[in-house]
Amino acid sequence: MIINIFLLLALLLIEAPCLAQGEPIAIVVHPDSPINSLTWSQLERIYKGKQVTWPNGESIVATNRPPSNPLRKQFYQAVLRAKVTQQFLRPGSPIPFKTKRLKSEKAMKRFVGRVPSAIGYLAVNDVDIKVKVLRMDGRLPTDPDYKLQ
Repeated sequence: MIINIFLLLALLLIEAPCLAQGEPIAIVVHPDSPINSLTWSQLERIYKGKQVTWPNGESIVATNRPPSNPLRKQFYQAVLRAKVTQQFLRPGSPIPFKTKRLKSEKAMKRFVGRVPSAIGYLAVNDVDIKVKVLRMDGRLPTDPDYKLQ
């Protein structure tokens, strides 16, 4: 009986990271942001440092997770088509574009919820009223054909 419990726990520990990586990722902004939707191309341009201001002229603060984070890996593969450690250069410059790196989902949610020009990404289960979920190409993370499933 005890061996069966240990086997079940071991199986859950092995499978849990795989399940977390498949969780939909929501693209989020400050709740009062006038931005309600983006295209995947716009999001890629933001995170590669090619689009640095919102339509209202405010500087975009792109937030990111550490390279070891599974959400960052999923985000980089699907949106940026890049390795998690890849740096992007500012257009026409040898200077790398920097994102605001945050250590946890809680820190990202808190930062995006407090900084009106910030954008970030969270696992759908971490989203609450402190941030606004953007439609991406007209779709929400709960839609079956959403890109970040």
